[in-house]
Amino acid sequence: MKYMKYRVGDRVRIKTWNDMVREYSSTTQFERNYIFIQSPRGSFVFNFNMEEMLNNFISDRIITIKEIRENYHQNNSYKIEESTLDFYWQDWMIERLVERTEPDPINSRFEILDL
Repeated sequence: MKYMKYRVGDRVRIKTWNDMVREYSSTTQFERNYIFIQSPRGSFVFNFNMEEMLNNFISDRIITIKEIRENYHQNNSYKIEESTLDFYWQDWMIERLVERTEPDPINSRFEILDL
């Protein structure tokens, strides 16, 4: 597994659409409904429907990481507890860690050994 900045159970705050536009304007293709970033690490997409979901249904843009999906379109991504929609979130979309979960010592050993 590639290094992931966050782990299952962590609560993180997602950047706003405008923050992402400002931050990635030099490497971004803007369309009406998505931000598309092409970088040496791969392609990244933030769909405006994700933004609408955050604004309308998620308090303070804070989400809980439910699952880590390896190699999703050549990138590691996070699935969240607050949505049943098939949106995947990536490190570049996250503004900051809000609450860190304590690691499970048994699972942590397996992660270190990459089993």
